Amino acid sequence: MTTDGYVEHIVKTKTSAGIMALIVLGAIITVVGAFFMFFVPGGAIFGLPLAVVGVIIFSLAINRKECEFEYLFVNDDVEVARITAKSSRKQMYHFEGGEVKQITAVDSIYRDNEHQANSGIKTMNFTSKDKNTENPVYSFILNKNNRTEEVLLELDAKTIEHVKQFFKGKIRE
Repeated sequence: MTTDGYVEHIVKTKTSAGIMALIVLGAIITVVGAFFMFFVPGGAIFGLPLAVVGVIIFSLAINRKECEFEYLFVNDDVEVARITAKSSRKQMYHFEGGEVKQITAVDSIYRDNEHQANSGIKTMNFTSKDKNTENPVYSFILNKNNRTEEVLLELDAKTIEHVKQFFKGKIRE
């Protein structure tokens, strides 16, 4: 009798450069709008709408600053979702055990060999992007959509045990 396995892991990730750029842009637009409102004669007509647009851009970007990835492992099905500001959840990627060619550590020779054999490999990085993380990063090499794809996931001990149980024969150390 086989039992179903379920494990969930959440990884906080760094704020993307695009969101940081929007925060800075919103702040700059707000400051320029305020400058026109207070220091340019008749500038309130142009400065007030500009400042309002800047505040809107800034507040929307600040709300999207906190981001984390949620990994759901149900048997050999894996779903990766992005959770933004603890309120918005979007499925980013999904794969099944039958699509997995191999699972390796990111510094493994097996991963390097796969990249040499498939120069056009598409890599999706769903990790914290923190070099000082305590959890190891694993590379899931997939045969999906008639091409080779790679998914990078940062796994904790519980998730690694699940992977070892449900992806037997695909893990290369």
